[in-house]
Amino acid sequence: VTPGAFQTTYGGGGVGAPPVQLPCDISISKYSPDGSKLLFATYMGGDDDEYPHSLCVDPFNNLLVFGTTLSFNFPVHPDSSVFNTHKGDYDIFVNKLSSDGSKLLGGTFMGGSDADGFQTEIPYTALVYNYADNYRGDVTTDDDGNIYVATCTRSTDFPTTPGALQSKPSGETDAAILCLNNTLTKLKWATLLGGSEDDASYSVKVDDSAHLYVGGGTATSSSFPIKGNGYQKTPIGNVDGFIARFNKNTGATIASSLTMQSLGGVAGLGDPIVLYYKPAKRWFLTEFSSTGNKLLIHVSQTSNPQG
Repeated sequence: VTPGAFQTTYGGGGVGAPPVQLPCDISISKYSPDGSKLLFATYMGGDDDEYPHSLCVDPFNNLLVFGTTLSFNFPVHPDSSVFNTHKGDYDIFVNKLSSDGSKLLGGTFMGGSDADGFQTEIPYTALVYNYADNYRGDVTTDDDGNIYVATCTRSTDFPTTPGALQSKPSGETDAAILCLNNTLTKLKWATLLGGSEDDASYSVKVDDSAHLYVGGGTATSSSFPIKGNGYQKTPIGNVDGFIARFNKNTGATIASSLTMQSLGGVAGLGDPIVLYYKPAKRWFLTEFSSTGNKLLIHVSQTSNPQG
């Protein structure tokens, strides 16, 4: 770690969780553009285990870090948080660091009484296929600095907002999608998304038309909520991928049920990664094939992922 960093000492760790099975704190490092100089390095963690999922830079050059923690004393911001207490088991956190890594500008817990942001291996779930699939999730931001998170939950009391598409889990694990304001003091909207089997969201991106796109996997939930004229409205494999579109301001669903099979004709493993390249206004979707050990890639020709 570097002098003056936000946290210069190792917080500690528990017994470790699958698949790492080692005590863990989060470490964050920033390098110069050419990778030749370490600009800062810091720990982020409490006295139990932490696992990072995703990070991004907001429009104000601050660093957003999203992950899961077992620590009740994990460092969230006392004055800039929606929830400043750990609810139990794995909780999600979103923290905002200054660009020089010296100061915690905001930070909040998010979760219920069961595991949040963590795909448990006991009981078995088909959504854990590759190494570290337990900790898949994503964070992104829009031009106003609003923060969007795609993750999963097993908590029946996970915080959702009035008018949510789905306020309670339908299966053991459901996808969770939420929006926080840029100071991390308000939960603008939050909803669950899932059917009777395990579901999780892995990737989230915002376009230039107030749309929020979420990619994830569903363990063939026939009751997975489908809306609009999606290409594929029924599950095909043991695990199918899904792409859902929301209004980024309200969380209202606009459409769901795009899959790699519907876009490219080849079945995937249900673990899509969704990217949006703003300068070209193009969508990039990638997913491993269900057979043949191939990487499937779809690049849209327009700002609509189906285009």
